[in-house]
Amino acid sequence: YHGGGRKLKQFVRSAHGPRSMQLLALSGGVKSQLPKRNSYLKQQQQKMIIPGNQMNQDARDKAIIETLWSTGLRRSELCALLAEDIDFLAGFVLVRTSKTGKPRIVPLSPAAKRAIRAHLQGRKTNSVFGITPNGVRLLLQRLDVPSAHAWRRGWAVHALRNGVSETSVRAAAGWSSGAMVARYTSALSGELAVEEFRRIWQ
Repeated sequence: YHGGGRKLKQFVRSAHGPRSMQLLALSGGVKSQLPKRNSYLKQQQQKMIIPGNQMNQDARDKAIIETLWSTGLRRSELCALLAEDIDFLAGFVLVRTSKTGKPRIVPLSPAAKRAIRAHLQGRKTNSVFGITPNGVRLLLQRLDVPSAHAWRRGWAVHALRNGVSETSVRAAAGWSSGAMVARYTSALSGELAVEEFRRIWQ
């Protein structure tokens, strides 16, 4: 499994650039960088054929990373996902029970849909990832990448910075109050103000 683990580390550690580190710093700060998918996919296409069980493991781990970055799900929510909770056509996942005790839907990116499809290989029932919350924690530690909570923070900041409304971020995150989203908005407010004024001057 070591070869696959190294490739996943490279996938996650390949930075989008200085901006990704700024986003993480604003969201609370983590040591590792955000994933650059293109770099990883190129490596996957070029790698040698390896045993099927390892390929399946690589596909699952990549799907977990993509889902964390696409949805900002909590570890427990990620692990509770069932294959039937994913609507590939509409582009969202159903979180049946969140921290607030209420179900919610969370948008799913095209990259995450592709990764999950590759992992499921047509399976339409049972657990998506077949892993426990502690298993996710150990997986991320082994890959030396941010914790699930750090991905959640980065997801929120990335969404806000790219124009997703506070209401939508709050709904997708499953926050019962606006306190958390207000924290991220406050951290980004100066930078966003500069960009908005720059647009009207162009």
